[in-house]
Amino acid sequence: MPKVYPLEVRLFAVEKKRQGHSWDKVADLIREEFKIQPPSRRQMGLWLKGLSLTESTQQPFLEDAKKKAEHAKVQALDQTVHGLLPCLLAARDAGEDIEYSGWRWFFQVLERALGGRDKFNRFIKRYFQEPEVSNESLPTGTQPEASPPGMERKRGDFKEV
Repeated sequence: MPKVYPLEVRLFAVEKKRQGHSWDKVADLIREEFKIQPPSRRQMGLWLKGLSLTESTQQPFLEDAKKKAEHAKVQALDQTVHGLLPCLLAARDAGEDIEYSGWRWFFQVLERALGGRDKFNRFIKRYFQEPEVSNESLPTGTQPEASPPGMERKRGDFKEV
């Protein structure tokens, strides 16, 4: 029975072959990058023939994205309940700025997810070099939700009305 490789491995192999690497080099790169036994040349050759961004390839992407999104949703809720809420309550009890404490917690989560402060700083600097985007220019469905009841959005922050 053939071994099933994750979509990331298949796409990685195809990309490296299209960059001009030999199959032996692609196998070595897979071994280094994913720490797994690489697939055979025949199997990678089939991937090269079959993997192009068509409907047949989009389906595995969509399924993989749905699985990861559901997992991320559960993780985000768990982190919020077990991380953010206690942080906010502790800040309130200590008389600290609750808003800053929440943002500090959020940035620390991002920093850990990105793998350290250097990478976090690099992405933040790059983000601030981009032009500011207005909410109206965002695609439908990605715009921020309406202001909570009794609150009004002013310059990106919510203020009580």
